Amino acid sequence: MTVTEDANKALVIDAFDALFNRRDYVRAEAFWSPDYIQHSAHISPGRSGLFDLVKSLPAELRYEYQLVVADGDHVILHGRFSGHGQSANWVVVDIVRIADGKLAEHWDVIQDEVGETQSRSGLPMFGDTFPTVRPPAPSSLLLQAFVNYLRARPTDVDTASTRTFNDGHAALEGISSRPNSLGGVPVITLEPLVGTPERTVVYYHGGGYVSGSPPDRYLPLAGAVALAANARVHAVDYRLAPETRFPGAFEDCLAAYRWTVLHGGAAPESVAVLGDSAGGNLAVAVTVAARDEHLPLPSCVAVISPFADLTFSGASLELRKLADPYVTREMLTIVVRGLAFTRDDAHIIASRLVAGLAGTTTSAEPAVASPGSGCSALSAASASTTYWPSTVANHAGAGRPAFHDSQTRPAFFITAAISVTASSVVTAPGCHSERCHRARRETFAVRCR
Repeated sequence: MTVTEDANKALVIDAFDALFNRRDYVRAEAFWSPDYIQHSAHISPGRSGLFDLVKSLPAELRYEYQLVVADGDHVILHGRFSGHGQSANWVVVDIVRIADGKLAEHWDVIQDEVGETQSRSGLPMFGDTFPTVRPPAPSSLLLQAFVNYLRARPTDVDTASTRTFNDGHAALEGISSRPNSLGGVPVITLEPLVGTPERTVVYYHGGGYVSGSPPDRYLPLAGAVALAANARVHAVDYRLAPETRFPGAFEDCLAAYRWTVLHGGAAPESVAVLGDSAGGNLAVAVTVAARDEHLPLPSCVAVISPFADLTFSGASLELRKLADPYVTREMLTIVVRGLAFTRDDAHIIASRLVAGLAGTTTSAEPAVASPGSGCSALSAASASTTYWPSTVANHAGAGRPAFHDSQTRPAFFITAAISVTASSVVTAPGCHSERCHRARRETFAVRCR
């Protein structure tokens, strides 16, 4: 082993730690050549492709190595990536070529790490022990709430109510719904049929600012929230483009929230804001505007696959375009620049509503952003929580996106309604491609802690 080879090994170890563990992109740039060559089926070309991928991954991402070997200008590492949001850790062999004191070229081989019961050799793939088996997934909050609803139903039922219960056509079992208005903005209000709601949720539906009115398609989701969280949920029927362009939808959503906290009779600490896709953008934008107007802030904000980056600068639009066939750059461009906004720069103005979270020091509870791991909106979801209040920043680390697991106890978290997996708490199955195929049969629950 030569002095140069020892130096190359130390260089690569420091580079991987700076990029993957510390997320220090400025320092990492000093290690990677600006002409970096990447041989990978999963990473876009160049140094920027690698850095953009890392920026799109959860804050819990960690890299560790077991073996490092150098041969001339090449360094080989046997390592493991964990906390990347997938169900299994990655055991990776990385081959790096060094030129002029920088990482110049890279190849890799990636395998999912398996547990002892899956290992045919009976030996671990990394280190001397097998990975820790995840604890059983928590039972579905929505299922628990529905069982409670069934037990609370009257025991003396008549024929008509029995037929209604069993006719198979009730999309919102255990939930009442009615047309309503919040300060002149039409909404559909949903409440559990049993008991008294303990909290209020203002919900902004998705649909790319151009669809979803009336929000019938989104009522199963809103109903699941009402049932599982014992909440009164207002599904806001905001105006849509192209008939009403920006900022019509935003003005409606803000007006509905303003009326709720000032005249709705609900204590601000019991009010939450929920949004998915375009509604996720609106949920965050409304919270920023509420802060600027000195309105009472929501106790928390939950967003599912938020359409938070209207500049389309997030890496996941390209990195996950095969995994998410529905939400494409072309489709988003048509919706944002062709239908929803009136000026070329309006999409940038709207995105700044999200960036306006930077520097806020309010007492609002954490935001929970839950994109699916294959969602093209993953980068936008990361950005939407990067600048949230200190309760999130302290957990996630400065400048890191705040994705939560069940141990961090956020005020709200989103889970799949019937079959909950551990990964669904971290990244709920809310990506647009999954929603495209499963929205009519899957709902989500939001639970208060």
